[in-house]
Amino acid sequence: MTAVERAFSVVMLDDDPEDIYTMRRAFGDCAKPFDFIGFNRAPEFFDHLSGAHTDVVLLDLNMHRPSGFEVLEQIRADAVVCYLPVLILTTSEEAADAQHALSLGANAVITKSASLADARKLANAIHSFWGAPGLMMPRADHDSIVSSIRNSLTPE
Repeated sequence: MTAVERAFSVVMLDDDPEDIYTMRRAFGDCAKPFDFIGFNRAPEFFDHLSGAHTDVVLLDLNMHRPSGFEVLEQIRADAVVCYLPVLILTTSEEAADAQHALSLGANAVITKSASLADARKLANAIHSFWGAPGLMMPRADHDSIVSSIRNSLTPE
């Protein structure tokens, strides 16, 4: 990394410390430089977002007080961070949950996997898509995003 380059910054909010740990390991194992920070409480998450550079947000949908839907609404209502790509990670397979998240402005909805190998594939796909040099994408086309991520997660 040269002096002008910076690590790709990923911020995650999830009430399950094991999910944060898995994603931290996945991003740490990538060949590309990442800054990864995970939060399990919304107040600290929002404090960080308001003061630090962030490239992508990973957000758990099924949290308690506030829910992932409520956090997403807050992000989209905040003029400072509303442009950030927000990727929903969820165990829910309910189409209604995915549709609701997308209607609130999520850039993608991704089913969580407990596998570290799958988490590594996801980390690389996120960097490949959102970490491309010069990419300017406040609210990207959802079909293109989902297709790119699904293609990178397809078993070889």
